[in-house]
Amino acid sequence: MTKTTEAHADDITMLTKAQLAKRWLCSTMKVQRMMRSGLLPYIQLGRSIRFDLVDIKRVEANGRVNVPR
Repeated sequence: MTKTTEAHADDITMLTKAQLAKRWLCSTMKVQRMMRSGLLPYIQLGRSIRFDLVDIKRVEANGRVNVPR
């Protein structure tokens, strides 16, 4: 990336599957399985998949998804 196209960590609000897998230290297939099972909210833009950082932080904060009430 050049200096004009570099993204700053504070500016990033959407993550790719690869970025999320790196963040969570897991495989992209694990991310894919979580998407398919409905455990992970995502946004589809054409053929691209993105994850909203606000949603990801919420999942991380909860520690669990779909906890029975």
